[in-house]
Amino acid sequence: MPYIIFHFGFGLHYDRHRDHLEVILSGNEKHHHHYLFSYELSYSFCPKSHINISTIKFKLLDYIFNFSTGAGPDNISPNITNVTPGEDAVGALIDNVVTIQFSKPINPLTLTHETFSLSESSPNSINYNWYTLRATLTLNEPFGSSKLYTASALAGIKDFSGNSLDSNKQWVFTTTPGVKSTWPLSHSSNTDPSMTRPIEAVFYGDMDSATINTSTFTMSRNGVTVPATTVTYDINDRTAYLELPSNLTLYSGATYTLTITTGAQDINGVGMEEDYVWEFTTFGEPSGGSGGCFLSSLLK
Repeated sequence: MPYIIFHFGFGLHYDRHRDHLEVILSGNEKHHHHYLFSYELSYSFCPKSHINISTIKFKLLDYIFNFSTGAGPDNISPNITNVTPGEDAVGALIDNVVTIQFSKPINPLTLTHETFSLSESSPNSINYNWYTLRATLTLNEPFGSSKLYTASALAGIKDFSGNSLDSNKQWVFTTTPGVKSTWPLSHSSNTDPSMTRPIEAVFYGDMDSATINTSTFTMSRNGVTVPATTVTYDINDRTAYLELPSNLTLYSGATYTLTITTGAQDINGVGMEEDYVWEFTTFGEPSGGSGGCFLSSLLK
């Protein structure tokens, strides 16, 4: 199996007797600087089953392997410069990921479920971004609502020189109720003014249906509330539905604002950290006051 050796200079050299590929660099590289490379390697065997050097291409693209320059060995331990969610954070459930930002390139083989973990979590995957030096732990399920999580990064995480993380790190964060998705989508501009389906808001966690009502889930235009027929909550799909009157047609080309207030609480009695607000615009030319809106006097 061929392997790669780095030298300073310029060019490529393949030693077929030792089965070594030497990458010859320009000689202008900075000391103690990390260089990121990728390569395309296709095997074209000659009669003695050696690699044809003309089939090897190098390019500065996807980060595949790493090396450092310098007169001596790299003895600098990597450290953690940032984490998300932050330490002791209490906030809405924006997504289902935990990230660690490192100070230098990390060997991704050392990022395992033992060295990077999250308590009280569902099965997850771990990925490493070579360009940003960021490791991401992604849960298969959203964070639970109103839960305390502990994230851990252990010294088993190492760089390419075998230097371990300077110390173990643990931090905690607490989740609060939050909105995962909506219909219409935020800032969408193609909603049918006839509104043949109710407005929807999907939550990350289980909500208390008694707190999802016409007071906590509202719709308005130009600061004037659009009366809703009903507001309901489906515990099975964690979705709140705002139903408009069947004889109401929204204005064409108009922008409407939806608000779910902090009065909406989860089953543990914890309210959202802040109001969740989004807007959508109906399609068509602005209709002034016409178009069959029975609320035209209110919504102009």
